[in-house]
Amino acid sequence: MKNWSWLLFRLVFPLFLLCPFPSSGTGEGATSPEEVSRQVDDYFDSVWQREGIRPSADSSDAEFLRRVSLAIAGVIPKSQEVLDFLRSRDRDKRTKKIEK
Repeated sequence: MKNWSWLLFRLVFPLFLLCPFPSSGTGEGATSPEEVSRQVDDYFDSVWQREGIRPSADSSDAEFLRRVSLAIAGVIPKSQEVLDFLRSRDRDKRTKKIEK
């Protein structure tokens, strides 16, 4: 059996190398969030393929909201927040929830 903490370290540590820090003043070296997201996705795809790991299916909106609320705020979402999130047809509602 693999040591999962070591595998997690091997997956996450290189992400720090992928995310450049903006240089002072000029904006050179700054990378858009979309570009960083693409780089992270590409990195994980390559590692998962190399390690023979199959990513799990996407979570439902309800499961996503519960997990994000607990991870970010430390509490489960209120019932009205859940209803509003589930009713929303916004394609970017997950991203907006994380950034909120």
